[in-house]
Amino acid sequence: MAAAAALTLCPAGALAATGTNLVIDADTNEAEMISEEIDEETTAQINEEYRAQEAEEEQQREEAAQQEAEERAEAWRQEQAQESQHTAVATETSESTAGTVPANPFRDIQSSDWFYRYVLDVYSKGLMSGISDTEFAPSATLTRGMVASILYRMEGNPAVTVSNTFTDLSDGQWYTNGVLWAAQERILSGYGDGRCGPNDAVTVEQLSSILYRYAGSPTVRVSLQDLSGYTGKEAVSEYAQNAVAWAAQQGMLHGTDLHPTVAATRAEAAQMFSLMNERTV
Repeated sequence: MAAAAALTLCPAGALAATGTNLVIDADTNEAEMISEEIDEETTAQINEEYRAQEAEEEQQREEAAQQEAEERAEAWRQEQAQESQHTAVATETSESTAGTVPANPFRDIQSSDWFYRYVLDVYSKGLMSGISDTEFAPSATLTRGMVASILYRMEGNPAVTVSNTFTDLSDGQWYTNGVLWAAQERILSGYGDGRCGPNDAVTVEQLSSILYRYAGSPTVRVSLQDLSGYTGKEAVSEYAQNAVAWAAQQGMLHGTDLHPTVAATRAEAAQMFSLMNERTV
């Protein structure tokens, strides 16, 4: 067997002028190292092709990284634009509502009242009526049965397919179908003891929770604890925290004091239902 040629070390992926090959003898199955001279011009050409390939792959990696960075930047810009849109949503909705304010039939609300446009909006759409032809009673409280009936009307009085199993809900009342429909759609739940409390005053956090479920329990962008500009966060019940945070971020809550366990007034409800209706039509 011929003596093995001396090995020449080369950079990975490149060729040197002197190459070393391993040859297997078909008869003896023995390995023989042979050395052959490679033309310097051929070697240079191969190395140049290798370097060109490396440069191309590096350029592709840089382009991919640049594209990824641009996509991240675009996603960030869209997120910021969406954030700005949500921040201004209450103002935008107010402006769209202001153009369609009907004549005021109520002597107990004035154009200077913060709830003026909301009351007239829900009144004109048949969602809420006054306690008489000339009085709205903005400071009066709202019951759970009223809330269910308003949502029921917002949905166009759909069919009720469940039977009445509540011990404190009488058949044939003006709010009966609304309460049953809301329970059927899992928007309004009972107290767990067979009662649904149709004549009980609804609190701010309860109303927020009902509307939150009506909206499909959307993702809350900012948690209640991280919500800035509001007081009374510690008083919000655990079950209602997402709902209250969502309602606040939608511009549905009046003022900066959340007062979650206080009964909601008809004026506050008018604001929430007016803005809610704007988001569902």
